[in-house]
Amino acid sequence: MLASGIFMQTRTIELSSKEGDVYEIALYDAENRVPDRPLLLVLDAPYLFGTVVETVFIQAVADEIEPPIVAGLAVKGSLTDHATQRVRDYTPAFASKDAVRQSIVWPMIDALRRNTGRDLGDLLGGAQAFREFICERALPAIHAECRYAPDEIGLLGHSASGVFGHHFLLADENPFSRMILGSVGVGWYGEPDINLEKHLLRHKATTSPIQIFQGVGAEELYHPAFGPTLEAGLGALKKLADTFPDKLQLTQKVFDGETHASVMAPLVAAGVRSHYGAGRSFMDAL
Repeated sequence: MLASGIFMQTRTIELSSKEGDVYEIALYDAENRVPDRPLLLVLDAPYLFGTVVETVFIQAVADEIEPPIVAGLAVKGSLTDHATQRVRDYTPAFASKDAVRQSIVWPMIDALRRNTGRDLGDLLGGAQAFREFICERALPAIHAECRYAPDEIGLLGHSASGVFGHHFLLADENPFSRMILGSVGVGWYGEPDINLEKHLLRHKATTSPIQIFQGVGAEELYHPAFGPTLEAGLGALKKLADTFPDKLQLTQKVFDGETHASVMAPLVAAGVRSHYGAGRSFMDAL
């Protein structure tokens, strides 16, 4: 099968964090270890890595992109293990337990709390530690395998992992020059300062230039609770790009008819072509 042939080209490395969590990084390198090529780090690998690999493969076959190396990152274990770990790894510190209980994702958090027996402090707020893990351990380990170009590292995240992308925008040092962010809401987890726009404006002047492709499903925007938070996510980056046009190149797209889950595939396809497009079309070449 064609798909199995693609995924036979992947290899996996295992890595532990300082906190003792074990992660797996799946690597897909269409150019077979040619050095100094772009890298795209895919968060939520159990949900997105396959889609990204197939998208990169077919767009490269059609000669429409210069393919990046694709690295998919996830905690080692079952899909349930990842679903629990992702909430901790991707979320910022919360203001208080009351703030979490009043957040729009509280039903999900409460279900995780009851099912796992964990306290809120062990379920949320691990974004700082996870960002350090990526910078200090994951990226160097990937570089040892693939020798990617250090100034051409991309990040792809959707939903909670898209929210996590903001942690690099807020950091003094950001290794990513490109991001694909999907369905990013503001104030989902009871964080103390939900005015993300103000936060980003204060910190952006110290970071390097970055290209961001941001997408959301149109059906998501109609949701009475999540719609306003997603609109705020779009507005925060739009204001940031307008304020610092030399620091941030932003492309935003609302995908008609798509929901929170169905938007993942078109987000990947459009984001990959936006960041890695070769300026050629398969149709034009016929």
